Amino acid sequence: MAAWCGENLRDLEGWRASGLALSTASNECAKLFDGALRQLVSWSDCDALGGFHKTPEDLRAADTQAVLPRAFRLGLEALGTNTCTRVNKALKNNLEQLQKDAKEYGNEREQKHAKAALLYADGGMAAWCGENLRDLEGWRASGLALSTASNECAKLFDGALRQLVSWSDCDALGGFHKTLENMRTADTQAVLPRAFRLGLEALGTNTCTRVNNALKNNLEQLQKDAKEYGNEREQKHAKAALLYADGHIRAATDIWEEILAEYPTDLMAIKFAHEAYFFMGDMKGKKDSVQAVLPKHKGTEPCYSYLYGMQAFGLEECEQYDEAEKAAVKALNLNRFDSWATHARAHCMLMQGRISEGIDFMESTVDEWRQGWIIATHNYWHKALFYIEKGDFETSLTVFDDEVCRRFNNSKHVLDMADSASLLWRLEMEGVDVGKRWHDLPNMSTHKNDHVTCFNDAHLGITLTRQEDAGNESDLYNTLLDFTK
Repeated sequence: MAAWCGENLRDLEGWRASGLALSTASNECAKLFDGALRQLVSWSDCDALGGFHKTPEDLRAADTQAVLPRAFRLGLEALGTNTCTRVNKALKNNLEQLQKDAKEYGNEREQKHAKAALLYADGGMAAWCGENLRDLEGWRASGLALSTASNECAKLFDGALRQLVSWSDCDALGGFHKTLENMRTADTQAVLPRAFRLGLEALGTNTCTRVNNALKNNLEQLQKDAKEYGNEREQKHAKAALLYADGHIRAATDIWEEILAEYPTDLMAIKFAHEAYFFMGDMKGKKDSVQAVLPKHKGTEPCYSYLYGMQAFGLEECEQYDEAEKAAVKALNLNRFDSWATHARAHCMLMQGRISEGIDFMESTVDEWRQGWIIATHNYWHKALFYIEKGDFETSLTVFDDEVCRRFNNSKHVLDMADSASLLWRLEMEGVDVGKRWHDLPNMSTHKNDHVTCFNDAHLGITLTRQEDAGNESDLYNTLLDFTK
């Protein structure tokens, strides 16, 4: 370290001579930046500079507005994986100010560093939010033309699709649900955006055409409109959405696979097929579907890294745990906020009995995966399972109270019901007194005649029984008998 500490650090002229000019006017800042960078790379403290943590403080004091040193410091804060812009408003504000300052007086290299620091801290969302969404020409260039004439609708569809696949909200677009509303307003007749929205309503397993006439009518109208002015790919998507909502999940999935055979980068078809295989319990289909399209991607497509999280879950469900974990780790290395990849890796650890490791993994990455919408509830469920396996029932109950139950009460979603019911049921089978917690859950008897998946029905039956709602539990049983006739 003494070879450079104190006397051999690059000043402004030294940086210029290296071909790496800095925009700061402070020689002291330039030298301290060199010192901080070298200590980071060498994993060591330079006593002459007061050590690594002291050097960034002095660096900041030497020039509080220096672009590259700020990108270094703020980027390092995010790279430490202890925080991100979703949970750290100060970091978010500082990085956004850095973008403005870099644009105003930073050089081109510094501007890129500033942008990269923001992207990493955002988990990659800023790479497409607001400025890089595909318009009509962008979709055509991707080989996935849309029939809508609205550029705004095309861009919002891209934004909605990316938020769905990433299980996250884009603040620049107002979040996922706001994006859907704005997409609908931009072109109420657009075929593929409607197939996306209506298909997603069915994929959520909260409803189906048998009990939802509005959904049925909207999907039937979509078929007519798709035939009248949609392109062939859009017509297939429209048909698949109707089939799924009608309960013909296998037939819908066959159409999505037909689309993928011709358009392997169709992210909507990839995602919808993946979800359909999940709800059918088709492990092999889930694995093979993603494995087939991955080699046909260049790696530059939107949400490409999330395909590895999907691949990981398919492999895990087929009991290929080592390969699954490698894919999950690859996905998380590309984007640590991939909560589906976290979910797949948690599965691997649980199935291999790596309980302590699983707890450490879920606890150490919670800031990355807790932002992941409805999958966050399920990931908290996985965290609670690890504690059950450890025999730490109190912590499992705390996870239920603080996260799983709270989130279910907010969402009233049947999938959150399944997580809540199965967690309490497992605890009771372990002999744990869960108190009045069954009665803390929302009553979901309005779904007793849905029968979208047997998975939902089983958990609804358990919940109604434990809530001592004998009338609705009996209705569920009788409507199931009628449904199977």
